[in-house]
Amino acid sequence: MKAIQRITFRKDIQILRGVAVISVILFHLDKNIFKYGYIGVDIFFVISGFVISNLVHSKISEKTFNIREFYFMRFKRIVPALVSYLLFVQVLLYFNLDFQNVIQNTKTSLYSLLFLANVHISQYLEYFTDDSSKNLVINLWSLSVEEQFYLLFPFAAIVISKYRLKNQLVFYFSIIIFSLLSINSFFYESLSFFQKIFLNYQNYLFYSPLTRVWEFTLGVLAMFINNFLLEENKILNFKRAAPPLFLLLLASIYLDLGLYNQLLRLGVANLITFLLLIIRYESDYTKNIFLNFLIFTGNISYSLYLFHQGILSGIRNHNKYTTTTGKFYTDLTDPLNLVLIISLIYLISYLNFYFVENKFRKKYKFSFNEFKIFWVLSFLTLSAAFIAINTNGYSGRHTDLLSFNQETTDFKYLNGTNYLTQDGYQCLNRSTIDTFCTFGSDDSMDKLYIVGDSMISSLVGGFLNETIQSKYTIVEVTKGGCALLLDTCDFYEGTKRYNALQGVENSIFILGGRYQNQTNLSDNSENIENNLRKTISLLTRNNNIVYLINPIPEPGINERMYYFKNQKYLTHQFRIWKDTVSQVEEIISRIDMDNFETISLEHLFCDQSYCDFKSNEYYYFLDHVHFTYYGSKFVAAEILKFIEDN
Repeated sequence: MKAIQRITFRKDIQILRGVAVISVILFHLDKNIFKYGYIGVDIFFVISGFVISNLVHSKISEKTFNIREFYFMRFKRIVPALVSYLLFVQVLLYFNLDFQNVIQNTKTSLYSLLFLANVHISQYLEYFTDDSSKNLVINLWSLSVEEQFYLLFPFAAIVISKYRLKNQLVFYFSIIIFSLLSINSFFYESLSFFQKIFLNYQNYLFYSPLTRVWEFTLGVLAMFINNFLLEENKILNFKRAAPPLFLLLLASIYLDLGLYNQLLRLGVANLITFLLLIIRYESDYTKNIFLNFLIFTGNISYSLYLFHQGILSGIRNHNKYTTTTGKFYTDLTDPLNLVLIISLIYLISYLNFYFVENKFRKKYKFSFNEFKIFWVLSFLTLSAAFIAINTNGYSGRHTDLLSFNQETTDFKYLNGTNYLTQDGYQCLNRSTIDTFCTFGSDDSMDKLYIVGDSMISSLVGGFLNETIQSKYTIVEVTKGGCALLLDTCDFYEGTKRYNALQGVENSIFILGGRYQNQTNLSDNSENIENNLRKTISLLTRNNNIVYLINPIPEPGINERMYYFKNQKYLTHQFRIWKDTVSQVEEIISRIDMDNFETISLEHLFCDQSYCDFKSNEYYYFLDHVHFTYYGSKFVAAEILKFIEDN
């Protein structure tokens, strides 16, 4: 076989990029209508494997490959436009998000500069959730996966290129097989290393470069086959297949077609992309407005991919903290608004492409003068990130009422939250008896286990004062999004959390959380009631006492951000809250067991007409549901009073 030929600019690849980025934009615009649009990212991965492998292998064949030159090309292609977007993100964060959300988005931004955004996001956010649609930088996960491929592939290519073509193909095919095998849950569960990196199996499956490398490698194989067909002049034999394949690709993204298995749908889309890359379809594109639009979209696809997420999630967060009649409220279901928003996305993306992305792409040497605009953008971005992280997420925007502790304590909290940390890690989401955060170590004292979801985790700090700790050793057992309920989340017989709690004896459990989430998502209230009874029965064995907190009234909105947007506070009607939790309260009221009591805290925030979630000095909630430092003290004092009185 002759040397690998360097491919020239292919408009058909730009069309594929255009299809991919439009699919992702539509998915982020409405996940219910365009529910398979995320496949556009997978198409990008296959294209990247094709293009990058051709660049590397062609230069290796010519004996002109220089790894420093390759990395410089990737740097100027990716990083300046990324930094420009991250500065844009900081502006949107300042006006539209608060506290932990600002910090998480900012940290993800910084991790993206280290090509590790996928790892960081995987530790706190699942992709197919409502929260992801309000995260300004979740799209950077795929960019980091691509960058990880760029970093490692040249070394593999240099080594493999020393062998015969047959052996090279066997190697790349083996990579595909290994990557597909790594998708199996057994692979994830067998290696504790992955469990420490990724929040759960689903996040490993979605964000891990290991489960994605088969897509890049599919593009590599397409490059070799394309090169072979070009040499043998056989490519013309397949070009008629390109238009129907292109239509089938669109159908695999936008239609059901009976492909109910998501992995199968993904495989079909990637296989079609693989075939289209091999075929290299050429046509007179000047006569087709639609294809020309796709080519233009493909040309600016990187900037589009960056900026669309920030704009859409920025709008969603703004709408979340204002009213439908509020200033700049933007209805994302209004057709005219959608046209204007998509036009804005294209405009801003094109400006970034023209003034940043394309400018730096043409730089041929790395020097201060050549990259001075980049240095300015970097300085502004990093300065804004430093301020965001060290001010608890731009907390100085509104300081009339306090949220964070102003006193010196021995306990540490995760920045922007009221979540406690210990040994350098947050206490939330620990699952074994030897890793639970424990405050006080006197074995002679009673143990007080505080068990629940992230709402309860934000409450734990309220129990940490000298008076309480002189009587109890406090143990936190919390899991984000998971009020403790048998056969839910990670609380099944035999799981680490189950095994840890069933062995507790002679202790007090404070059990709470947003159990209404379970009843509101399911019509099977009888099953939920049975599981709650079993949960309490498990905890009360071994001479334990369980205090279950009835649903705690919550504002349902970040009051500080609402005030920041509207210069007034929202009126909270008690009736609306009661309607929300009536079903779970009925379930709890029917449970009558030994060593079991319920605690009601409604009176702390509500009368029979309205609820108020602040005092003259403090906010009691950091956001829609989690307590501030002062809110946790306020609620914990009432809980301890109830326990001591009973």
